[in-house]
Amino acid sequence: MHRSILFFAALLIAAPAAAAPVEEVIAAERAFAADSQSESLKTTFTRFAAEDGIALRPFAILGAHEFIASWPDADSAGSLQWEPAFAGAALSGDLGFTTGPYETADGGHGTYLTVWQRQADGEWRWLIDHGAPGSRTPAAFDAPEVALLGPSANPANTEADGMLELMAADTHVDSSLAHGWAAIAEMLSDDARVMGMEADTAIGRTAAAGALAARPEPVAAHYEGGGVSAAGDLGWTYGYADWREGEETRRAAYLRIWQRQGDGWRIVVDNFAPFPPR
Repeated sequence: MHRSILFFAALLIAAPAAAAPVEEVIAAERAFAADSQSESLKTTFTRFAAEDGIALRPFAILGAHEFIASWPDADSAGSLQWEPAFAGAALSGDLGFTTGPYETADGGHGTYLTVWQRQADGEWRWLIDHGAPGSRTPAAFDAPEVALLGPSANPANTEADGMLELMAADTHVDSSLAHGWAAIAEMLSDDARVMGMEADTAIGRTAAAGALAARPEPVAAHYEGGGVSAAGDLGWTYGYADWREGEETRRAAYLRIWQRQGDGWRIVVDNFAPFPPR
């Protein structure tokens, strides 16, 4: 019996450790980016999109596959490159995100934000792929390590409970934006990322104050949807924000990544991406 115990213990020690969910999410993002260098963006984005993925357009929320189908079939391999700089995953291993810099072949740049979900077959597919054109993220493409979101120490009791709490938190923020961006600042985690309005990606509460000050106000924002992990510790929300610019009404889409921390839901990434003027 003693020898059997030692034998099985040796097998466990020798067995390779399973990759942590966040490592799988990072690997999926990197595979997504790598494939785009050898095939068209249309082909790559289609293959990595979840069947229930979405695309935020100015006046409609489209299915991701429907939106990608409208792209031209032209060879666009290598026209866009990106790299994760910050990532996180749920304790349940079913939901994750990455964000980092992107560059286009014609010199454009910005910061992307992608939400990933593990599918029934175990593969990771993106639910929404968003970005902030013109903003820079403080990480080079050859950055040796990706910064990681620490695990939640206070997940919700159930996924359903977490979703109800998250909807309430996001709706509260949206309703408060009519009085300024302080509502966002109050809900940020200590190491939050704030991007948008062609400003550099701000990391942390202090830097975020400057990024938020560059945004228009007041805005009328409204929640459209989102989701929560099975563990009730990680979630995402999206919606629209409208404001007046002279005689014109402008619109932006927002995407927020949330984590349930010791004092409740906190924003860990906030992206505010204005659409071009009509």
